[in-house]
Amino acid sequence: MPVGIVICLLIALANNYTSAILVRDAARLRVSGYEEVVFAGGGRVGLNFARAALVILLFGTLCGCLAAIEETGARASELAGLQWLGATYAGRASLIGTITVTVLLPLSLYSLGELEIVSLIGFAMMVIISCYVVALAVASGHGLSGASEQLLSAESVLEQLPEAASTFGYAFYIQPCALPLLRTLPPGDDGARVLIRALRLTFSLTLLAYLAVGIGGLVLFDGDP
Repeated sequence: MPVGIVICLLIALANNYTSAILVRDAARLRVSGYEEVVFAGGGRVGLNFARAALVILLFGTLCGCLAAIEETGARASELAGLQWLGATYAGRASLIGTITVTVLLPLSLYSLGELEIVSLIGFAMMVIISCYVVALAVASGHGLSGASEQLLSAESVLEQLPEAASTFGYAFYIQPCALPLLRTLPPGDDGARVLIRALRLTFSLTLLAYLAVGIGGLVLFDGDP
């Protein structure tokens, strides 16, 4: 737990420091794109390096998204009486392909400022799901003991490394996403200050959320390996 807390703090501080640099530079250059800032600072070589780094970063994230789509689609198909979709390889592959083409691809064509409604819908869904889980745990009288049995499955450290690497990598994905928000803010230093304050608030709340999950898990499991 102490090592995990230190790592969380270092990630938050690194995000805060580097994101503030990017935002200030973008405001001075009067651009609103991550690649534009990198190109201004590192030229064509720096731009190519940044693009390669983004591909590596997003590969694991996109694989995780596709896995989540497949699992969610399989559960939804079972509820709809279409068990064969989730029970066969062809059915699961068709779920991934269909949802990717009809949902993810159209959304990827929008800019960040045009996704506000989608973000609100996602936030509302997370609130509803959280309330449902809490209510279910209270009603059962057993709290989260049932969930803890699943979380305490026998997995080796090596099997957990890909998930941990994806989590740490995703923690830095805020940097490419933040700069386009400058388009909706006042130009110059005024907009940069607003965005930096918003980013610091985001990093602080995210840090608290990570710590709450980690410490809550430690208390729930009571140190049982």
